[in-house]
Amino acid sequence: MSGASRGDGGGYFTNDRAVKYGYGVPRLALVTLFAFEIVPRLFLAAERGGSATSAATSSASAADAAFEFFTSSPPADPRRWALTLAPYLASRRFIGHVYIGSIGAGVNVQVLGFFGNILMLLLAAFACVWDAKRDLSIVIYLMKTFAGDQLAGKLDTAEWKLVLFFTFGCMAPWVYFASGSMDAAASAFALYARILPILFLVQAVCEYGDAHYERFVFFRHRYGFEFFTLLALTSLPGGITPEELRVVQYDLVICLMYRVSNLIIIANKNGLCSGVLGCFTIAARKLCFAAFGVLRGQRLVNVTDPEVATAVMRASVVKGDALERHVATPAWRPLLSLESVDGELHSSMMRDFHDLARRLPSPGRLGEIATRRVTELIRAHELKARIAKAAKAKELGVDVDVAIDARAVARLSLTVFVEYVFGRRWEPAFEPLLDATWEWRKEIAVRGKADVKLKRIAVDVVVNDLLRKHPVLWHVHGEDWAKPRYYSLILQPYLVSPAINVGDIAVAMARHPNLSLENAMRRMHPFPIFERYVDRDVLIRGKVVVRAHTQVIMFTTDFASTRYRNAQWPVFGAGPRACAGTQLALGILAAIRNNMVGHELFEPTIGHRHSGRHNDGVTTPAEAFYSAATILPIVMGWRGDEFSDDAESLELAAAAALSGRVR
Repeated sequence: MSGASRGDGGGYFTNDRAVKYGYGVPRLALVTLFAFEIVPRLFLAAERGGSATSAATSSASAADAAFEFFTSSPPADPRRWALTLAPYLASRRFIGHVYIGSIGAGVNVQVLGFFGNILMLLLAAFACVWDAKRDLSIVIYLMKTFAGDQLAGKLDTAEWKLVLFFTFGCMAPWVYFASGSMDAAASAFALYARILPILFLVQAVCEYGDAHYERFVFFRHRYGFEFFTLLALTSLPGGITPEELRVVQYDLVICLMYRVSNLIIIANKNGLCSGVLGCFTIAARKLCFAAFGVLRGQRLVNVTDPEVATAVMRASVVKGDALERHVATPAWRPLLSLESVDGELHSSMMRDFHDLARRLPSPGRLGEIATRRVTELIRAHELKARIAKAAKAKELGVDVDVAIDARAVARLSLTVFVEYVFGRRWEPAFEPLLDATWEWRKEIAVRGKADVKLKRIAVDVVVNDLLRKHPVLWHVHGEDWAKPRYYSLILQPYLVSPAINVGDIAVAMARHPNLSLENAMRRMHPFPIFERYVDRDVLIRGKVVVRAHTQVIMFTTDFASTRYRNAQWPVFGAGPRACAGTQLALGILAAIRNNMVGHELFEPTIGHRHSGRHNDGVTTPAEAFYSAATILPIVMGWRGDEFSDDAESLELAAAAALSGRVR
């Protein structure tokens, strides 16, 4: 299982790959049918405990078995019949196997993004545990597959490494505890002692060949997998046992569905089944969040239509009890984010925010500052480029950061807002603010725990330097600025959020230079998710589109899909919780759009990490483990009771996260 390029023109979506799966699907389907309908009748080992004579008698000759195959359905031997296709379908185990196989390609090409992958894999994990209660076939499948892939060097994404850990760190120990003793577990595994190393070897050889000998069609188009599997089915000494056959059958079903899903994705990328994959994506996401809602005892819907989403946002001021409350609110600490808090605390903080905004210069002033600072930044980097070019010509080996990268864009945002709010130029003493924004970004994107020391230093810089030395702002709240609800009014909307969001939008503009600012944001919105709780029916043209008392989750990637590509939904939100700093945001974004986009030194994708949209394309194993450990307890309802919406509790939690009050 390896990751894949997301580009349309090559890598994962080549014509050769289409041929590979186009012919590979029917070929593997025939092998699968052979494993279910012929192998149980012709190649099954004799029952344990029978003598050679009785084995010969029970299985008769190959000719007798063939005659039985063509004349008896089901076969006269119930033991053989139990291993054929009809009983397998009747057992419903195929549902889990089909699902496990189907999601593989989607995980590889990030159909649902990283968090979508985690949710899909969590459901697959539950399917595996449920299946393993029948027998250990699925455990053996997981062990041979992911051990073989690891040996071949094919587990190159964090998601698949998580599955490797699940297989050997969770499922294998689970077998021991479920068995009750080491002897019982050993006896259970003994039934697979012969087939496991064989299938592991097949997996490792085929995956290694695919990775390193792809010039050979035998490996590249997976003929090797079918060839070696047929050998295992038909050539084991004494025949294949029922336990061994089940493992191979399930392996074939899962691999078949993996090929089918690959074929669908490739066909969709080539325009052969437009809309099919999009419908599957939406359906899968709806299923995941429906399960999330059921487990939490609430009605939860995933809205994908931007018109409906806009109506929902206009209808409610309440974020509700979903991912933002349980993920973003703790991640923002020691800040109280206006984007995340609810209820009376949100209302009172918004009143204070608007009071503060009236004391600041007009939004037009920020646009002037932004244009000037953008021009200065470009000139500074052009000078660096000339120095680097001259040094290269003289072979001096001078290392100069020439590109206007993600860190430069984040510093630009902070520079502009510090001057706008406090009237001060950027100083070296403010650099901890820049470092802290990356820490907040990391935790909000559920990529890792932020460094609370950097957060604390950032709060200290704002309260005890920028605010305390300001002749007007300090007197607005005085010493109360040291309280979370007050210093958050500056840090979150004017410093941290712009540094994060401007960087994301800069990437969107760089990748879509021919689009307007708002259309570029629609393609790659800085907010991956919107949430609202509606306490009354939401109507569009008199029709109920969302029922009352529903928690609504909206992914901006859904709005950016081909189906809604031309929809002009409000990128700064709608309704009572629309972005209060829209005019300020437009000031700095317009300066970047008009002066930087298209410039040869403008490369905001360099160093762009921890994006909520995952457009950095990299997730380390540590980040994957952190995400799973954070989200799984929330989805399963194991965590959440400790969260309270009342203002006092939220303020106390923010203060506690600061690990001591600022001086």
